[in-house]
Amino acid sequence: AHNNLLTFPYRFGFSPASLTRLLTETGFRVERIVADVNVPTADEWTKRWAALEERVVKPLTKRWRPWFEVYAKKP
Repeated sequence: AHNNLLTFPYRFGFSPASLTRLLTETGFRVERIVADVNVPTADEWTKRWAALEERVVKPLTKRWRPWFEVYAKKP
């Protein structure tokens, strides 16, 4: 609930392949794709239940690596 770990918070989602295709078709060249997990967001102001949720749920996402960064540039 604190950082949308239990839902997909965006209207559209991309796989690495679909985003590569989109970038290629718009004139970019993909240099690198790095799979990652959501960064920690809990701090001293985070409600106790939300910090606990993050500590429980986040390790589960390491298996899927649902977030990724794409590095691309125009040639």
